[in-house]
Amino acid sequence: MLDDEKPRFIVWTASIALTAWLAFTGLLQILPPSVNLWALCALSYLLATTLAFVVQRRFCRQTAPDSGLRQFAKFQLDRLIPLGVAALMVNALSAQGMDLRWAQALAVGLVALCEVVLHKPATVFSAGAVPVVAETSLRRSAPGLKVLLITLGLSLVLFELIWGRFYSGSTSIGHDFSLTGIGLLEGKYWLMSNGVIGGLFNPPWFTPAWCAGSALYADPQAAFYSPLQWLTYGVNPFLATHLDALLIAGVGFVGSYVLARRVFGWTILGAALFAVIGIVNNFLPLRSAVGEAGYQPWPLWPWLVLALCWPASRKLSAQVWPAIGVTVFLTAWLQFGFGGMLVPGVLAALLLCCVLVLRARAHFWTIAGRLVSGGVAALVLNSSKIYESLSLMRQFPRDFYELPGFASLRDVLTSIALSLFAPSEWVYRFSAKALTGVRYTALPHEWALGFGLGALFVGVVAGVWIWLLRNRTVPAEKKGSPSAPMDLARLLSMLGLVLLLALPVLLLWDSGPVRGLIKEIPILNSATWPMRWIILYLPLVQWLLASPLQALILQRPAQANLIAAAAFVLIWFGPAKEPLQYYFDPALQTYDPRPVMEAYAATLEGQPPIAITHVGGDRRALGYGSRNDTMMLGISQGLCYNPLYGYRLEAFPQIERIRDGEALSTDASGQSLLFNPACLVHPQENACVPGDGFRMQDIQQKAQAERFLARRPYDWKRPALGHFFSVLSQATFWLLFAMISLRLWKGLLKFAGPRANSAEEKTA
Repeated sequence: MLDDEKPRFIVWTASIALTAWLAFTGLLQILPPSVNLWALCALSYLLATTLAFVVQRRFCRQTAPDSGLRQFAKFQLDRLIPLGVAALMVNALSAQGMDLRWAQALAVGLVALCEVVLHKPATVFSAGAVPVVAETSLRRSAPGLKVLLITLGLSLVLFELIWGRFYSGSTSIGHDFSLTGIGLLEGKYWLMSNGVIGGLFNPPWFTPAWCAGSALYADPQAAFYSPLQWLTYGVNPFLATHLDALLIAGVGFVGSYVLARRVFGWTILGAALFAVIGIVNNFLPLRSAVGEAGYQPWPLWPWLVLALCWPASRKLSAQVWPAIGVTVFLTAWLQFGFGGMLVPGVLAALLLCCVLVLRARAHFWTIAGRLVSGGVAALVLNSSKIYESLSLMRQFPRDFYELPGFASLRDVLTSIALSLFAPSEWVYRFSAKALTGVRYTALPHEWALGFGLGALFVGVVAGVWIWLLRNRTVPAEKKGSPSAPMDLARLLSMLGLVLLLALPVLLLWDSGPVRGLIKEIPILNSATWPMRWIILYLPLVQWLLASPLQALILQRPAQANLIAAAAFVLIWFGPAKEPLQYYFDPALQTYDPRPVMEAYAATLEGQPPIAITHVGGDRRALGYGSRNDTMMLGISQGLCYNPLYGYRLEAFPQIERIRDGEALSTDASGQSLLFNPACLVHPQENACVPGDGFRMQDIQQKAQAERFLARRPYDWKRPALGHFFSVLSQATFWLLFAMISLRLWKGLLKFAGPRANSAEEKTA
């Protein structure tokens, strides 16, 4: 295969990745435990890259004029960044308790991916090619990729240093991990009970582990089909949340960069700074810090805007694939646990799209067509989950909470401005004095939406600087430019811009006319915290902060690198100095992760899932923040913590039935103490009401209860429409899976094929 002029890239990547892993594993067994982990990583990577260099030298048809030693030095230098990041990754993961072999496997996978992206191995081994160090250095082949990888790597390191501490508390971490931790553990239990394949194709609609039997995948905020849940299959739920935050932050960073390059038309450095401003936004890390992992998918928004605004083409594929991209990213939000914030998230993307249309960077009707077609496809693809989630929420609308707000418009605007730039603890102090109609305190993490004072400072200074430069260089009679004609598309974009900008203000203002309307709209009437709608502004503010930097880089190309470096440091200065006492206060972040970690560690030792045998009804048994942890004792806490039923169980069904006892024991009516969860979604079809148990005198229902307790799928009655949506979702999934797989396969073959290295080869 290596003698073929069109070798597949797998030869190249496997030679590095596999050798690095084998070398690391072997050295781990041979060398004494006292050997530094960094040295172990460096030695294994050196062995791997040396083998790769030898393979390259052996099978290239030509040789470079440099000596072999000099080539080898260049070869290693080109790989210094990905190998350094990989070594950092191994050390960070091992410090979190992950097995070294798993950590090294993930790290070498990262190295292999960087090798493919950076050096295009098919070109390396093609006929007449010179070694990769001579022709495909980062400087010559991909200056943008080099900047992207450097800024991404540094940003992830800083992200980890500033916010990675949230997950390392031994006895007290974020209070909402009380639901996130056991939810992820229950997801693993389901896969263990049904096998990975069987568990994935039969989602856990319900769980017996808490609330005496409750919804799991039917809950709109469930994240069963998500990287977060998949990571939990290999690492504990808290480390999985940590890794998922880093993964989503990295993917969002790349999305911001690509969006700025392909849609905005910005320079490499301008796009990189746009991405840096995005990753410093504290919505992801501070929400994740308190255990609200369902908000972590938010940074994927640039990919949605990219799919909506991708340049149009007459080719059919260029029209279809952006719409499929919209479908994929809306599905990701729905399935990753972001369903509760899906509406404001989509509106935030559309707000930026309106600005791009007004600036002639996107086409209104193209965006509208892709949104409609991709949105409909996403609804069809996820129709089964959406249908069951809506059925659940109809039973528990949670419309009894009054929306908190501010009495004056000035306070509304002040709170929004502070939340976008100031530390969340500062905004909390302001809102605590001015917010009215508050039933429960809006804690600091509810105001964690900011880009930091550093990003604000950089944006303002760059804006003033560019304004002064333009005033000096542009003659007065030539200032300004003729505006484009106000056609229907621009008029609709302007109208959409105004309405979307006004929406969060009207929701936070006590006198706003929208506040009453929102309580009349199904699903949206469950909203409790209107400040979450400030998320609408985040993409636009990110663009506004980065635009002056982009203009300054264009005006001062000679100082562009210095400007970008200074901006990078100052942008990160904001989150580095942000006060975070609230997020580390053990009196407020009260959840003890040890029971979940011990239960998870038992699964790694081959022990079966903890069986639920009893129902508990004594809230005094455990503290409020961790009362669901009775599942680790085999007890499903009836008086549980689940926001679905209200923060104080205001909507909990038949709460009077909750008492201590065996799960399948019966009350006076002959119903089990364990709830029949099908009654929570389709009470009419199952001839019951929410809160009813299984009728144990019925042989069929008794068998259902036993399968439910064993975490096995069981037949529960649903309307004909529910069965139709289930079949429709599966058919749509396999259709899209086949289309995307075929597309990826064609792209892979094209990438691995021969490439012309000169004008003569292209002509030939």
